[in-house]
Amino acid sequence: MPTFRNQNLFSSGPSRIDDAGLALRHDTLPASNEQGVELLPRGISPRAITQRGQLLADDLAQLREQTDAIEALLDGVPGLLTDDENRAWPSSVMLAFEPKPVTRAGTRWSLLYTIRYQQVQP
Repeated sequence: MPTFRNQNLFSSGPSRIDDAGLALRHDTLPASNEQGVELLPRGISPRAITQRGQLLADDLAQLREQTDAIEALLDGVPGLLTDDENRAWPSSVMLAFEPKPVTRAGTRWSLLYTIRYQQVQP
């Protein structure tokens, strides 16, 4: 199961983490020989990471405890994000927790969510 800053907050239901890859920040100038351009590298852009999943709980109070614990991590502090495939993204910051409406899942309560992170130092 995914963890963020060594906290296992997502184990009650399935989840998946996808990253958007990396990109080179750059500027271009006309080439001095007037053919093509000169590329000026400016470092790596921050990596965008998205986690989608489902939280499950036996009652609404448990579900609220889970969401409160996740929302407490929206504090701008970078940490290690890991997934169940042993992929790791150090220096990641949680930017947004986007819950969907709470629904019933059999005898349990369910909440689908999306979390957006940014790896500030890829």
